[in-house]
Amino acid sequence: MHPGKPFSKLAVMGPVTTMKLSVDVRDRLMALATSHGRTLGAELAALVTDAEEHEWWRNAKQAAVRLQADPERWEDYLREADDWDGTVTDGLGSHASEWPEYTEDRA
Repeated sequence: MHPGKPFSKLAVMGPVTTMKLSVDVRDRLMALATSHGRTLGAELAALVTDAEEHEWWRNAKQAAVRLQADPERWEDYLREADDWDGTVTDGLGSHASEWPEYTEDRA
């Protein structure tokens, strides 16, 4: 904050826009935002981030299904995975204890 200048959230947020929503959707979004202790904008950002992550995992699972449909490529993948599994004996410990969020089913 600069002396003599009022603080403005708009200056911190950057460019903004408006959206037309039905009252029902706005109210539902606001209820979610309130329950999470967020502003409406922060709640929308979190929802978009969650949707993007869900889409990423959906695409990854579809790619795995396609890979499994090709027996030769699937065998190549399994061989490479076995090679990488050898690195788990490097003494660094389990990833599950350090990053449990990456061991959950993300679908």
